[in-house]
Amino acid sequence: MGAIQKVGVIGAGQMGSGIAQTAAQSGFEVWLSDISPEVAQKSKDKIGTQLGKLIEKGKIQESDRKSTLDRIHPVGGLSAFSAWTWPSRPSPKIARSSSTLLSAWTRSVRRARSWPPTRRRSPSPRSQRALVVPSRWPACTS
Repeated sequence: MGAIQKVGVIGAGQMGSGIAQTAAQSGFEVWLSDISPEVAQKSKDKIGTQLGKLIEKGKIQESDRKSTLDRIHPVGGLSAFSAWTWPSRPSPKIARSSSTLLSAWTRSVRRARSWPPTRRRSPSPRSQRALVVPSRWPACTS
């Protein structure tokens, strides 16, 4: 199995954008997904602002900021992940956890679209829900 080359982050809130920024600064291509491309683009713009502050402090160069932002691709929904390479037989542990997380994310997106909010509350605040989807799952031994 090859090394991870690209990373998908589902949820462009505070936590998701932080994960996307860290992954992009580490050299990974990052697909940042949220309800709509506009929301994901706003998150990318905020990452640009944060990187600008790091430039002012002298911690990174402008070229680092540009290359980091070039590696972040904002997308809406999960359709961007449909062409990714997934393992032919993931371990049961990975299959259960990923399907549970994707189901929970889909439910929270549906709830976020309806207004007024439904009585059922999500288990954690929106800013704490992010799912990182590597382009290839690492080998899992359990």
